[in-house]
Amino acid sequence: TINLSQSIGFLRVEWPDLEVRLHKEAQVIADGQALKSVFRNIFQNAWLHGEATKLDIKPELNGNLWHIEIQDNGKGYNGDLN
Repeated sequence: TINLSQSIGFLRVEWPDLEVRLHKEAQVIADGQALKSVFRNIFQNAWLHGEATKLDIKPELNGNLWHIEIQDNGKGYNGDLN
């Protein structure tokens, strides 16, 4: 069992200029290293490719499963969706 705030906290150090807001705590059952890897990729894409300065993480419990919505204020994808 891992607290999302703990996984995200480790990564905030790598992107100090990216404002990351976790809207509520969530305890998930996951591989800690895999979860950090997923969040690291999301942070990196938002910062480097989207030029985002803010990232919102919104976990919502649906039954016994977590749905995690992530939004940033970056410029978005501008390529061919096909």
